[in-house]
Amino acid sequence: MLLFIVPTRGMRHNFLPYVLFDTSKTIFLIYAELAQLGERGPPLIVWGRRHMYDSVDDISNEDRDSLFILPLRMLPLETKGLASARMIKNARLESVIEVFSGSKTGSGQFSIRDLPREFDLTGGAEHSDMRILRKLEQIQSYDVYSLRLTLRELEIDLRDVYSLRLSDEKSKELTTYMTAFTRPLIKEIYGDSVMTEIKNFEDILGLFRPPAVKQALHRL
Repeated sequence: MLLFIVPTRGMRHNFLPYVLFDTSKTIFLIYAELAQLGERGPPLIVWGRRHMYDSVDDISNEDRDSLFILPLRMLPLETKGLASARMIKNARLESVIEVFSGSKTGSGQFSIRDLPREFDLTGGAEHSDMRILRKLEQIQSYDVYSLRLTLRELEIDLRDVYSLRLSDEKSKELTTYMTAFTRPLIKEIYGDSVMTEIKNFEDILGLFRPPAVKQALHRL
């Protein structure tokens, strides 16, 4: 595995960030403490995994399926440093920006109000990215279904409309539960023959695009 260590800019805090790249597209931040240690040796090194995606296709299934994680890569943000982060609900259910997390380092978080200073955003709170994040801060859940409705209401575009979809595993899991609830209703409206065609959640939605109005009215 080929590794590169290069300095990076974009955040102002008490740590000097470095980025560790490898060929598997996993990216780590190594935070070197700025305190001078004199003759005792080099600065203390603390490191944790950073959330970085080349495209929306690289978003993990965990992030796609979560109720409290919103990968900012899917949004049309101008600040590259923000595009690699996630908006999450913390332990107090507050919306914060998470730039890295790890089992040994915990979670590196910024409050949204501090972003102009940390990322040197021109215009401060009036920056276009801040206007988007302020709107998203008020959302109670980041599940894909709530986001589809809320983003449309807030007039926030997506970089890729397909980024708001569940993983295949989660979709199959939910289909099992949904079928149990909807099967009696669908059977009553559309008949037994339709049930054999339903394999996943998209098949259920397909019954209503376009709906068989005459068939449904006849059975009702």
